[in-house]
Amino acid sequence: VNIFVLISGYFLCNSEIKLKKIFKLILQVDFFSILFYLIFAGIENAITVGGFFENLFAIFFEKYWFMTAYVVMYLFSPILNLLIKKLNKRSHFIVLLSGVILFFALSFVPKIDFIVNIGWFFSLYLIGAYIKNYQFTFLEKIKTYHYLIGFFMFYVLIVLFHFYLNINLSALTNPVGLMWALCLFLCFKNLNIKNIKSLNFVASLTLGIYLIHDNNYVRNYIWNEFFKCG
Repeated sequence: VNIFVLISGYFLCNSEIKLKKIFKLILQVDFFSILFYLIFAGIENAITVGGFFENLFAIFFEKYWFMTAYVVMYLFSPILNLLIKKLNKRSHFIVLLSGVILFFALSFVPKIDFIVNIGWFFSLYLIGAYIKNYQFTFLEKIKTYHYLIGFFMFYVLIVLFHFYLNINLSALTNPVGLMWALCLFLCFKNLNIKNIKSLNFVASLTLGIYLIHDNNYVRNYIWNEFFKCG
């Protein structure tokens, strides 16, 4: 999630909002949400007008928390871009650092997940834009394999803390998880990858895959009933 939003901030900070794109995004979300509601609720003979209405407006009812947060971020991107243009390098860094600290702290407050998710996405957007707009000479000197080493070091740290201390450093708003994502993001930023049609084709299918397997009904069926590895 962190990497995907960093990529979005990196590219959207110098782009204009396209309502056609957001409309297509919402249609895809609604399609899969309604489809699986009708299938699973239909099997249990539990289809209701209210249930259908909720899945028809899946973004508004946060059927997929990520898509809801992403759509809000995308709609606010013109305002974020305006803010970015008004800020100098130092102010930009202070704002994004304040956002990371603030929403990491707020993540421990119960029942405000939606606000935290949106705020964290805004912070990630600002980080992606910062990397895009300000070329660091010291970052350019760091080799790709150094970022890979950093990525695996953070991975080992996350695994050790999880198994021995039961602390989740890979949580969405955790700074360690953010550094983990940044290492991989910067690793690929420095690679000169040409346009590969087959890769782009596979990439174009990933949103649909997410909308299928992370649907509330399908997720429960796959992991708890079919594979029984919940």
